[in-house]
Amino acid sequence: MDMDELSTPIKEYVLSRGGKVSTASGSPAAAAKTTDSAFEKRVQSLLSVGEECINESEMRNLLERKPNFVLYDGFEPSGRMHIAQGIFKAINVNKCTAAGGTFKFWVADLFALMNDKMGGNLDMIKDVGKYLIEVWKSSGMKMDHVQFIWCEHFLGELADKYWTQMLDISRCSNLTRIKKCGMIMGRNSDGDLSSAQILYPIMQCTDIFALEADICQLGVDQRKVNMLARDYCDAAGRKLKPIILSHHMLYGLSQGQAKMSKSDPDSAVFMEDSAEDVERKIMKAYCPKIAGERDVVIKEDCQVTCDTSQMPPVVSACSSAEAGIKIGDLLLAVDDKPIGECVGNISQLLAKKPVTLTMKTPSAEKKPVANDDDTMRLVKDDLENPILDYIKNIVLGADDSEPVNIDGKTYKSEQEIREAFCAGGFEKSGRISKPQLKTVVIERVNAMLMQARKHFTENPEAKRLLELVESHKKAVKEGKVVVPKSVRCLKKVDCFSKKPGCAAAVVFAPRPPTIPALSMDVVLSCLVAINKAASQADKVVLWCEDWGAFCLNCCSNAKPEDARKLLATWYGLLADSLKLLAPELMNKKVEVVLQSNQILKDPNAYWVCAINVGRAFKLDKIRQSLADGEVLTESSQVVTTLMHVADMIALCAAEGVKSLRVVPVLPCAASEAGSCVSVNAHKSAAGYISDVVAPEAKSCKEAMVVPTVEDAAVTFKDVSLDVLVGDGEPAINSKIKKLYCLAGDIENCPCVDLLEKLDATGQLRRATQVQELLVIKGSEKSGHPEDRTFKDAKAVKDEFAKGEAAIHPGDLKASVSPAVRTVLGPILQCKDPDFTKAHKQLSDAAKKLKKK
Repeated sequence: MDMDELSTPIKEYVLSRGGKVSTASGSPAAAAKTTDSAFEKRVQSLLSVGEECINESEMRNLLERKPNFVLYDGFEPSGRMHIAQGIFKAINVNKCTAAGGTFKFWVADLFALMNDKMGGNLDMIKDVGKYLIEVWKSSGMKMDHVQFIWCEHFLGELADKYWTQMLDISRCSNLTRIKKCGMIMGRNSDGDLSSAQILYPIMQCTDIFALEADICQLGVDQRKVNMLARDYCDAAGRKLKPIILSHHMLYGLSQGQAKMSKSDPDSAVFMEDSAEDVERKIMKAYCPKIAGERDVVIKEDCQVTCDTSQMPPVVSACSSAEAGIKIGDLLLAVDDKPIGECVGNISQLLAKKPVTLTMKTPSAEKKPVANDDDTMRLVKDDLENPILDYIKNIVLGADDSEPVNIDGKTYKSEQEIREAFCAGGFEKSGRISKPQLKTVVIERVNAMLMQARKHFTENPEAKRLLELVESHKKAVKEGKVVVPKSVRCLKKVDCFSKKPGCAAAVVFAPRPPTIPALSMDVVLSCLVAINKAASQADKVVLWCEDWGAFCLNCCSNAKPEDARKLLATWYGLLADSLKLLAPELMNKKVEVVLQSNQILKDPNAYWVCAINVGRAFKLDKIRQSLADGEVLTESSQVVTTLMHVADMIALCAAEGVKSLRVVPVLPCAASEAGSCVSVNAHKSAAGYISDVVAPEAKSCKEAMVVPTVEDAAVTFKDVSLDVLVGDGEPAINSKIKKLYCLAGDIENCPCVDLLEKLDATGQLRRATQVQELLVIKGSEKSGHPEDRTFKDAKAVKDEFAKGEAAIHPGDLKASVSPAVRTVLGPILQCKDPDFTKAHKQLSDAAKKLKKK
């Protein structure tokens, strides 16, 4: 079976399917009535699937405007399928497609690979996925309007669409909201949560939009993630929200099991269970007729005494504390016989060993929990009887299910059966006994599974897949599945491939501010870092985190597509400005790289790496990675920290790299400068690479350098010019004129600090004929008619400390101003149409965003 066979094309659904309006009477009223009846049937078919629909009016509108609507659910192809995933899901899918829907299954093969299912062999995982699809076919799922979308293939083909959608959901959702998606609320501390627990709900929410689903048809346990999708629509201004149709979660077969579990084989009937397995599991299953009751098996070494003066009898003594019976417990039945029918010979019955007692602890009544978001139930059911649950959802779940015949009486609904079974309570037997109820379930479930067994016997493709998967499981169990070990990360960064043995350096470009303007201060700070990096490197990469900046809501208030365009313009203008100021350096040693372009070379490898980092990084580690003083409040801070580590790993794994230095950019003091990637983030990434990734790479015999993170300290204080690229010389002159400059004050001397910053760019001395830091023109008025040159900042400060007689503040400013204009001159004087257009676009966007 190839991929095309698994992805059935969407066929246009005809609204009048199966009930075409008759024109025999010629009556418009009759035609309208028929149409309304058909429409209502479709609505009710969908509503019968879920315990909850959010909301019905939206669903009705959907069916009116879009007859061929899309529903979705997902599964990981990893091992066994229990009856809720098999037969129950097939029943629900058939109801959905009968109502006109196309059902899309998201096959999470990539996540199965990350979880090392089938020994980490992707081909084997795909075989398991195809086998599970055959299980659904054997369960009666009608495949005419069902599609299977394979995650690994989809994300490879439509990575840009998927991951930018994920980033947009993150930028619109704070951390508290994402935490509500998992059962992780109500804690005093969240520091031990893994970052993956934040990333997973965002990705699951993304699935909804990537698959263009109109209805989320998942279990009640996924309700909170689906609600996140609706909340995102509110935040993003989307009018059409996905409708949530949450199906019931079948109880586990043991008492207290809110749902079935793959890890507990006796918690459910599985699709490959034999008839004997089904009988054994159902016969031992929990089956109460009174809420809160439990069965206790009493053996030889335990004596129980009851007070029969009240009904039901109360336990007055129990010789074994390990029996699970407490004094004060109520005795409801003995060996399934109601106590009201056997209380007369209770002593003889209790003397028999072993004996099964049905007990209830009065204080064990469930207390209602207000606003309990973690419940698996949206419909109240105090009894929680898994056998009745099977009756309702499996035996009588399908629209065409045959009625149940018990002891000569026909039952068409679970409610009828429930009432007959529970009748009499603890006083007398109901009209249906436990053995009768369980026998019906065993017979009907085995009949359904017999169809599955028959399918895998008679259908050649199904038989082949079953044998193939069984052989895969055997190979994995015996350790025969050998997958070449490899570090899962982006390995297609090729900046250094032309220089084998390259001593490399990376500078992570600053991120744009909220209002997208490019400050001269950012350009200068960036150039300082690049110049420092180039001094000891063969090649420098200026890594521009455009997707990270988008996720952090840089250029906020902008629509996603507008924000991405603005970010591309901003980073492009930054690169062009750097090339204008330092053309030789930028052309010879520096390569400007967009994060998004690198990710899209192998997006699956990149995001597998980021997710793996998320599994290792607790939220407290994310906090440690933030800039000093920054508080963790947004999910985007988590996502971008993981991305930063993945970026660093990709650079360390790049072909040709011998060593890698990370040179931080000095944070700018300017009001519109944006933010820099923190040194703490660099150090967290480097530590993870050193402790986790490098040893793994060594064991895989792959190259992986460990980066060193440079100190961000400088000898000067950052001075804010607060001048934007696109502003003219008058803005520069005005700013320098207003700088604080008190004669003799060398502790706080912005003029000298600014000179040091210009000098650190490597461009200041190139602009002076004598290659000195500063030249102060001579004048009679100053008392120094000759020009004075200063080789470094210390020389300037020493002279300025002597007071006005040595260097007058006015003379210092008058000398600094032309130095600044000289260094920034290439930008100030640039008339290139594309350059002018770029800074004008940012300026216009900034004005527009400020008005919002």
